[in-house]
Amino acid sequence: MTSTEEQLKAQTHQLEEAAKLAFDNNEYFDQVLNTIVDISLSQPISNFTIQSKCLDFIYKAYYLKKIKSFDLRCKSSTKLIDMIARLILVGENDEAHHKLPKYRITERCIEILSVSYDLMFYKMINEPDKEQWSKLARLRDFIVSKWPSSYPLLPYNRDTDWSRSSSCKNAIVKFMGKVIQTHLPPPSSREKNNNNNNIDDISIAMVNKDHAFLYNSNIGTLGQALVDKLFAALNEEILIPTAAFSAMLSVLMTLFKTRPNIVSSKFLNFVLGYEAQLKRTPKFEKDKLKIKMNRRFNDRLDKIIISLLLNRGFINKDPSLKSRFENKLRYLVDKTSEQKKRNILEDSDEDEDEDGAEIQRLKKRRKLDNMEVAEEPVDFFNESKFPRAHDYRSIYSLLKPGDALEDFNMSSISPDMLSNMVITALSKVETRRLVKALSLVSDRYIEVVTRDDYENADEGEGEREAIPTDVAYDPTSANVKQEIGVKNEEDEEDGFNEEEAFSLPLPKALDINQKKQQMKAIINNFIKLASLDVKEQSDESSTGNDLGKVAISKWKSDSWIKILSRLVTRGTIANEEMSRYIREGIFNHFQTDIKDRLVSVIEWLNEEYYSETVKNEEPTVATADEAHNIYLEYTGKVLDALIPFLDTADRKIFIRLLSELPYLNKDLISRIKSICTDPVRSKLGFQSLLYLIMFRPPVFDDCISILKELYAEANEKNNEPLKAASLKLLSKYAPKEISES
Repeated sequence: MTSTEEQLKAQTHQLEEAAKLAFDNNEYFDQVLNTIVDISLSQPISNFTIQSKCLDFIYKAYYLKKIKSFDLRCKSSTKLIDMIARLILVGENDEAHHKLPKYRITERCIEILSVSYDLMFYKMINEPDKEQWSKLARLRDFIVSKWPSSYPLLPYNRDTDWSRSSSCKNAIVKFMGKVIQTHLPPPSSREKNNNNNNIDDISIAMVNKDHAFLYNSNIGTLGQALVDKLFAALNEEILIPTAAFSAMLSVLMTLFKTRPNIVSSKFLNFVLGYEAQLKRTPKFEKDKLKIKMNRRFNDRLDKIIISLLLNRGFINKDPSLKSRFENKLRYLVDKTSEQKKRNILEDSDEDEDEDGAEIQRLKKRRKLDNMEVAEEPVDFFNESKFPRAHDYRSIYSLLKPGDALEDFNMSSISPDMLSNMVITALSKVETRRLVKALSLVSDRYIEVVTRDDYENADEGEGEREAIPTDVAYDPTSANVKQEIGVKNEEDEEDGFNEEEAFSLPLPKALDINQKKQQMKAIINNFIKLASLDVKEQSDESSTGNDLGKVAISKWKSDSWIKILSRLVTRGTIANEEMSRYIREGIFNHFQTDIKDRLVSVIEWLNEEYYSETVKNEEPTVATADEAHNIYLEYTGKVLDALIPFLDTADRKIFIRLLSELPYLNKDLISRIKSICTDPVRSKLGFQSLLYLIMFRPPVFDDCISILKELYAEANEKNNEPLKAASLKLLSKYAPKEISES
């Protein structure tokens, strides 16, 4: 063990012995506190071992109240101001503050201040000291201004910072609660008790009108501003993490009991109207389980507060309000019971989808109500104005620290490709987002430069001259200017004349066989591209580029087939032979794996139906079947290709096909008969007919007619299972048909 370590160990032991003496004999407390404060002020802030020991003593004395005497704690409270201010009010440009934020020390300082602020205020009433009060006010304003950021950690972005530095964030909330309670007066009944030397509730009501500086200050205004700040944070659209949410509710519940004249109305309205399901998920938060648990526990805390308000009789005086709280409690209890029936680890979004229409309606309503106070959107994960290191990567990176892209070597990309990437990115990025990114980079660069100015101030001019320069290239030299001038003269001598510009001749017309060959190549290329895997892209809208012209918001592998289907229904509508050639190519592609490509099949058939509907807006045909003959032809082919390969496990995909086809007639529905007569698959066939009867009224009569045919066929062949299944549906939906037959 080195001499320095031995000395540090001896100092630590002395501090522990002094603390033990003060706690065992309270008459020595004032003397020991003076000594410990002096030691803390004399030691460097970076000596965390000694600073922690000093704070531990004060924490036990004030926060844990090992010193029972109120008078003793109050008398010595103002001695803490200089010590705490020195540990917390570190300069903004101090590199050590950002590199090593002394997290635990900062947290302890705020916790100590949260239980001693009212004591300091009380002493200022009886022993005014304007200089000390100014220091305390500066310290108070600094701490309050850091909430709800990630202080003392460097920030990333507003959404992510809600879940970072939770212990310090909660300590600041408790401190804010103490400031509010001290700066705002209690109800009139308690105010009388305070005037009778009741020191359990210290507040501004105890300040005399002739006080030197407290009576005419803006103390009450600051207290009300902090109340508004707490409720503004709670009413934000973002889902607040449970750790921060519980601390805020705890503080507000305390204020509800001690300052009901100030917070009761806002607090009751918030508790009654809070719904975690309506809150926005924090941006960049990918952990679905964490989000679900935050919503669930926030609602549980809301339920606990409501139960407390009802059971303790806080709202008994208002029967209407009590009834509303009882209804809210029943709703939360029922919601909790439903959640318990489901497994929280399931990947489904049943919690989010529950009462989805109502939730979306309420979200839109709240969004309209809050449009005037809309927040600036979070665009980047790392929106900190302070770089984490002295390198360009830290200055320019807006990614999450540790992201693999941060380690990507851009020098491995060719300059031409890099230029194209930059130009493409700049052409697509939103102006507001680009300006914000550049502003962040600028702030970081200025912060680094101003921080390092003192390092460069002593550099000699000789060292600057030692930097080699490239003589071969000087953009300000006369030679370069002369070359440019010569080049311009040569360009003028070229004598380019727009009227004599060369134009390509028109291409020769293709015969029908050449057109088919070219079309076959196009179809094959599109189908080949559709079989390739496409990298998942973001959900951002692609309006503004060429993709928007074909109304495809998100590119997928089957988008090529979608374009091909639009080509056949809209691009080649005047050439029936070419259109049929393309349709056969599309159908052959689907036929190879029709089950897995069913979504694309439905989109194609809808395109066909829409195209024929638009084409026949002024009908010259007698029936709908004649108006949609192409659609009916290929829908029949799809059903003929699909039905032989269906089994009972394919119920969902087959019913989806029947539900999303835009038009059905008896000829198409009759193809289901082959499934109904198959003993193995009959259940699938009758379920499909039942779906059509219940949810597609236009084909009701056709379905009943097919059931009658199946019933008659079953009678002829003595097929009892088929007869029973047909009779079951007929007796329920067409009992008259049975009696007539």
